[in-house]
Amino acid sequence: MLLSTKIVYYYMPVHSGAATKQLGFVQQAERKNWVAQNGLYNAMIADTSLDTNAQLAAFKLMADNSRYHYLRSIAQEIAAGNCVCANGMISYPIESMASTDSDGVTGAVLADGTAADAIVGNYKDYYGLLTKYMRDTLNSADSAEVVFLANLCPQIDGDIVLAARALYSLIYNDMRMFSDISCDTVIDHGMRKTKPRMSGNVTNMSMQQYSLFPNPNTGNFTLYQLLQNNEVVKSEILNAKGMTVFKGQLNFIDGICHFALPNKIPGLYLLKITDAKGNSSIIKFVVE
Repeated sequence: MLLSTKIVYYYMPVHSGAATKQLGFVQQAERKNWVAQNGLYNAMIADTSLDTNAQLAAFKLMADNSRYHYLRSIAQEIAAGNCVCANGMISYPIESMASTDSDGVTGAVLADGTAADAIVGNYKDYYGLLTKYMRDTLNSADSAEVVFLANLCPQIDGDIVLAARALYSLIYNDMRMFSDISCDTVIDHGMRKTKPRMSGNVTNMSMQQYSLFPNPNTGNFTLYQLLQNNEVVKSEILNAKGMTVFKGQLNFIDGICHFALPNKIPGLYLLKITDAKGNSSIIKFVVE
C-alpha cells in the first residue's frame, strides 16, 4: 500500500514491499525521488522478481516510456561498444520526454518531471565524456567537466556522479575519497543545462546566492552575495586536474568580495564556498 505520507526512501533491492516505497511523490524532494526511482527501475530490469504487485507493475509500465529507460538504453549501447548510436541518443532533447504520469488505480507516481532535467543532464554529460574517452582523447575542458561531475552529490545529482569519480580516478590515477557528508543540503548546485555554461550563479538551501564576475576573467574577479552577510566563509579552488590551488577564507563586505587567484594559469577552475552552517556552493569559472 502506498504510504500516506508519500515519503521516498532510497532503494535497497530486497523485496517488492521495500521497492514499493519508492513510488510516492513529494514536491520538495523531486530530485531524490528521481534518483530513487531510477535505481528502482534498473533494479526491476535486473531482477524481475521485484515486479510482484500491481503498483510496481504500473510503475514499470510508465517507466518503460520515460527517461529512466532512455538513460539505461544509452548505457547499454555504450557497454556494447556502439558509441555512435549512443551519441545519437544523447543528442535527443530531454525536455520532450519529461513525465510525471500517475496510475489512478494503484497510486503509483512517476517522478520524471522537468525538475529532474539537471540530473538527466548529468547523465548525458557523463555518457558523452565516456564515449569520447573510449574513442578519442579528452581535452582540458573535458577533464574539467569530469572533475565538476565528480564533485557533485550522488543523492541529488544522480549516481552517475559515482561513475564520474571512477573516470576521474582512471584519468588522473588519483584514488581520493570524495566526501558526501551533508552534500544533499545543497539542492541546486547541479541544476544546469545539459551543455554547461560557465555560469557564475549557484544557489544553496539557505537561499544564499553567489555571482562571480567577470567570467571568464584574468584570475581577478569579484564575488557578490544575493543576501548580504558579513560572516566569513571557507573557500577552495580546484584546477582542471582536481588539484587544490587555493584554500582559505573569504570576507564579504556589503555583500562583495574581491579576489585575486595566486599563481594563475589559464584554464577551467571550480570554486567551492562553504558557509558557517555547512551549506556549500560550487561555481565554475575560466581564467584566460
